[in-house]
Amino acid sequence: MDAEEKVLYNHLECVKQEAQLITVEGEIITRLEHAMSEGESYDMKEYLNTAEEIAEQKLKMYTALLEDVKRFKTKYASKL
Repeated sequence: MDAEEKVLYNHLECVKQEAQLITVEGEIITRLEHAMSEGESYDMKEYLNTAEEIAEQKLKMYTALLEDVKRFKTKYASKL
């Protein structure tokens, strides 16, 4: 795989993973909102732990993508 394809592939993988994480976020937010509006009990600690894990995954994923993009730009700056 050449360098351009690698950057594109990594970006595509980030987008796919982001979509999956957004789905999970939507589900946990909807459950919490429903419980709060209905006066039902909910586990705020579990919600916060999940939200934190998702945020950390996103940060790690996009940090790696940024590093790939910066490496590519540095290596191929004269060709851009």
